[in-house]
Amino acid sequence: MFVINYYNLVIIYVKSYNSDGVLMNGRDFAKLRKHQSRTQEQTALGLGVSQAYLSLLENGKRQFTGQLQNRAVRFLSLPVTELTLLAETGVVENVSDARLAAEVAGLGYPGFSHLRKAPRRNPGDILLSGLNAPNRGTRLVEAFPWLAAKFPTLNWSCIMRAAKAQDLQNRLGFVLDLAAKVTDLRNDHA
Repeated sequence: MFVINYYNLVIIYVKSYNSDGVLMNGRDFAKLRKHQSRTQEQTALGLGVSQAYLSLLENGKRQFTGQLQNRAVRFLSLPVTELTLLAETGVVENVSDARLAAEVAGLGYPGFSHLRKAPRRNPGDILLSGLNAPNRGTRLVEAFPWLAAKFPTLNWSCIMRAAKAQDLQNRLGFVLDLAAKVTDLRNDHA
């Protein structure tokens, strides 16, 4: 069940980020790779790096860049919420309605299934970018509660900090309240 309340945020899944906002560390990546029964050679080829460099990453002698982390998330078929959250660094991008709609379409929003999908970005960043504009199209705004309900395991404490820093906390609270109400209605009728 999805439970979210603006004043008492329940975080179902907690992740630990390093100071660069990069989720993945070498040890965790190696565990994921081994759990999927992939060799270092297969994984290095899939990531476009050498086996020696992958070994350095897994042993903590090199750090995952945001771009390499995104490739790793795709290669290991991890959820999109594992992509780097730019909001962790305090960055909230200003994007056009067209780009935002394409990003939401890329996450599977049914209302935009007809659009060309943009490269994937963390849903938390997409939500904050959507809230970070004085005006948005109605159809686009309708997608925001869907984002919150579809991805309940986002790093909500980081998203709330970024929203507050950009003075978006009221908008975020409204979206989260709508998401909770819609989810409750769906659970009541299920």
